[in-house]
Amino acid sequence: MILLLLAVTLSSKPQFLRPDTDARAVVRIQCDSEPLLSVNAGRFEKLHRVADDAFEADYLPPEEPIPRVAIATAVAAGKFGWLAIPLWGAGDALVKTRKHAQISVQIGDQTFGPAEADAEGDALVPVIVPPGVNEAFHGKRAIDLHVPKTQTLQLALGAQRLLADRAQVVQLFVAVVTPKGEPRRDAQLSIGATRGEVSAPRETAPGLYEAKLTIPAGLIGQVVVRAALTDAPKFVSQASIALEPGPAKTVSLIGEATRAVAGESPVSLTASARDAAGNASPEKLKFEASFGTVAANAASVGQWLVTVTLPPEFKGKKSVDIVVRGEKARDAKTLPLLPAAPSKVTFSDSPRTVRADGHSAIRVPLQVSDDFGNPAQATPRISANQGTAALESNGGALYASYVPPLLHEPSQAMLAAKLGGSTANAELLLMPQLRPAAFSPKIGFLSNFDGFSAPFVGIEAALRSERFGPQLGLALEVDATRRSQDATLDETGQVSTQVSILLFHLSAQYRHEWDARTTLWLAAGPSLAGYLVDVSGSKTGSLSNSAFSPGAHAAVGVERRMGFAVPFLELRATWITRPELPTVSGPLRILSLGVGARFEAL
Repeated sequence: MILLLLAVTLSSKPQFLRPDTDARAVVRIQCDSEPLLSVNAGRFEKLHRVADDAFEADYLPPEEPIPRVAIATAVAAGKFGWLAIPLWGAGDALVKTRKHAQISVQIGDQTFGPAEADAEGDALVPVIVPPGVNEAFHGKRAIDLHVPKTQTLQLALGAQRLLADRAQVVQLFVAVVTPKGEPRRDAQLSIGATRGEVSAPRETAPGLYEAKLTIPAGLIGQVVVRAALTDAPKFVSQASIALEPGPAKTVSLIGEATRAVAGESPVSLTASARDAAGNASPEKLKFEASFGTVAANAASVGQWLVTVTLPPEFKGKKSVDIVVRGEKARDAKTLPLLPAAPSKVTFSDSPRTVRADGHSAIRVPLQVSDDFGNPAQATPRISANQGTAALESNGGALYASYVPPLLHEPSQAMLAAKLGGSTANAELLLMPQLRPAAFSPKIGFLSNFDGFSAPFVGIEAALRSERFGPQLGLALEVDATRRSQDATLDETGQVSTQVSILLFHLSAQYRHEWDARTTLWLAAGPSLAGYLVDVSGSKTGSLSNSAFSPGAHAAVGVERRMGFAVPFLELRATWITRPELPTVSGPLRILSLGVGARFEAL
């Protein structure tokens, strides 16, 4: 017998099984994908594909050789097919007759016997009985074979596994046959389920009835579906659907840890994943940490033990973000990174030089850290071997606020910070107070390298300031030089010439303190030369002329503090325009080298 529905076809060889000749049947299932097989009696084994659109399985009947109908069902990709396989039974027909009589019985067109009756007149005739036959005949006398009633329906489900986190509709299929294995029409069915609602069954083909099971979203578990004929309620066919958890709808990170302390790694958390109905979800999650390393081990379905291992040195990081991700869900937990107990103090970026003016405070940055170098909060003690020092906090940063003493000579100061057993030192070079005024006598030698060379004396008055950052100065200098020359001329006789020059220099200075005692400077500005020329001759008498000529100059110098006086060396280039004098020709270009001592005013 072959029945077809929606392209799933079942057939068997042989088409029915006799216990005296057939031990099994080969069932062929015509479908594209692997089918789910079920049967009301016996079992299937060795399902295998034999073609692109066909599978075969061995059907083994039950051990009890009673007449019945095996109803085989197959579901593949939502398509259903079924097949009735008649199973013949073996038994004995009990016939009452005269003693020692030879008895034969008739079942259909088959004769069984003869069998000899015993002394009581009872004859047991072995028979092979097809399903649906309940009596044999000895002549015209009917003999009841006492064939037990068997199940004549088989329930199959359109799915065996579903996700529990969403409402589902499952197709139910019930194949019903007569005791002989023929499709039964107009059967009255009772179908129920342990969860959800079952629609009224309807006959869609001879012997085939369909219904729908609507399962609401809910907890995981088994849904058992039972079907029975109303006229044979004790014969129940049942099947089950496994409701499994769905993908993660929500994921969460849970843990008692509210912070991570240096040196106390690892941090333990628990991650959980739940589907839309609240069931623990088996979806594989991904774990990330913005710092350190993260490991996750599954503790149970939908639950992981998460371990975050952090290095003890946080490298300036303030927090660590731990993230768990599913396909469509995400959760994160941020733990602040806290240092261990403060144990070290250090100075950082301390200035090398400080102006020791007795009132200007400087701030030397301090850093307090734990054993691993992470910044920590603590209050160290601050001291200085000269001047005053105090601890200052600004925006969470620590400083040693230091006020140097008033010094007129270079010196050194030592700042000390103590925290527990840790001590930090910062060495400061104390530069003497910048004196705003200085007077500088000097002597030197100048020359134009073209016949005019002479010594000079001078004095400079300067004002200096650091108000604008760099050390700047303004200086006025007066230098004096004189040169005499005698000559004998035929027309004028003995001639004596004396040239006196006063040089006035106004300079803008840039000064740079090379170290505590050495200062370099650059200067430039306008100059003015005053000439006085006296000429006397034995025949012509005396003649005096004077004039002023403007010019410019540039100078470079170095000084070295040595106690009260500050010796210096200066090289200056000067250019003066030609004066309106008959006895002087051309501009004056001179290079002068001077030495002197600077005396500073308080």
